[in-house]
Amino acid sequence: MKRIQFHEMPAGFQNRQVERQGRLLADDNNSTSRKATYYVEGNERILDEKSIFVAVAGSRSASPQKLYLAHEIGILIAKEGWVLVTGGAKGVDNESFRGTMDGGGKAVIVLPEGINTRHVRKFLSDPDRVCILSEYGPQTRWTVWNAHKRNKTIISLSKAMVAVTFGIHMDNEQSKGGTYNACKEAYGRAKKDMTFSLVLMERHNKFPENGRNVFVVNSASEAIGRIQNVIAQK
Repeated sequence: MKRIQFHEMPAGFQNRQVERQGRLLADDNNSTSRKATYYVEGNERILDEKSIFVAVAGSRSASPQKLYLAHEIGILIAKEGWVLVTGGAKGVDNESFRGTMDGGGKAVIVLPEGINTRHVRKFLSDPDRVCILSEYGPQTRWTVWNAHKRNKTIISLSKAMVAVTFGIHMDNEQSKGGTYNACKEAYGRAKKDMTFSLVLMERHNKFPENGRNVFVVNSASEAIGRIQNVIAQK
């Protein structure tokens, strides 16, 4: 059994166990600590990097303009030397991932299902720059509850989140789907942790900006700038 110890893991990931291809990669901290098991493909060393992890979320059915923004944000995250965190869904998630890969950056993809139930190979064209993570058994199927629980993991891992677009239902009300849930988690953390920033590219009355660490912006460069400002205020 191979054992490693993660040093200074990002917020929420201390004392976590990771299982890769049937082998347990566990920390060497006190065994009485609360632990969670994760399955990983790609480069798990990305999780141990002393970098800024930035989540990007948004609708699966985003407009071409919003997809362009997601791609641009991914590129800028890479240029900053930060690590992108996404849920691996089509739409905004995939475009931000492509942007980060195009920019030469690194990414963590947190799945809402088992690691053997999705075609993860499409994310591993350069496995040294990607870590795919799942907190579910390898054959676990997607459910809404799993997706919402996965959002907690994404926010826990990240130091900031950019919400590109919420998506629109046919009745023209803003969706309370995955992006809304992720923003709810991020907004809750931002209220308690002033070093965490939530950046919205669409206004939402449930997540009002506060001028300190919750912002509404119009461009990818402004989103990155807001995150930089919060980081600098540590």
